[in-house]
Amino acid sequence: MAGAMGREKSQSKASPLHRHVIRPAICCSRLQNGPAGRDRRVRLDDRLDTSDQWMQFPIRVLVAMLGLLVFMCAGGCGQAGSGNASPPATRTPGPDAAAARYRATIDADMRLIGRAYDRPTCTTRELCVQYLTQVKGATETLIADLNSVSPPPGLTVPAERVGMAAQRFLDDVNTAISAAGQPAGDYQSAAGRPNSHDVDLAVAELVCWPAQPVNAGGEGDYSCG
Repeated sequence: MAGAMGREKSQSKASPLHRHVIRPAICCSRLQNGPAGRDRRVRLDDRLDTSDQWMQFPIRVLVAMLGLLVFMCAGGCGQAGSGNASPPATRTPGPDAAAARYRATIDADMRLIGRAYDRPTCTTRELCVQYLTQVKGATETLIADLNSVSPPPGLTVPAERVGMAAQRFLDDVNTAISAAGQPAGDYQSAAGRPNSHDVDLAVAELVCWPAQPVNAGGEGDYSCG
């Protein structure tokens, strides 16, 4: 009996210590269920949501890139499969550019005639014929360019004048070649007979149109007044 009472006393003495040990666990569980615990859970949920977003970001980028590649492939394949694809557009030069190019071509041909024409007096029959033949070739080049390229608007009349003057000059050169080739002919006189003044003036008028050339056909080069 005394032993039983002793055990009851020992148990009664141990129970407060046991309750004291259990209370912190209950307290902690209450704290976890309180506002602070909820805040920690919210922050944890936010971290999980942020990690999910970072995991979804590369997937979205890959999906966007895949869609772009499909779109580009569809456009390229459609153009490649079309049998009636239009040719690439070509740029048409404007009126000013076409006129400038035409003037430059005719002026270059006339300068070629001038280099062949302005030669020292030939001393032999062969040299005179050779000199006249070079002038003839340069004049034929000028006439060929006039016939192969249509003059731009506004240069039709000056181009016709150049053509007529060049043809007359070519006729004179052919006559001089024939005369210089005659065994008894005066080849030096025949070589100096063709005169390029008219064709030179006509070309200067075309290059300077609608202005008038200054010193065309004279000594030295001309200018547009």
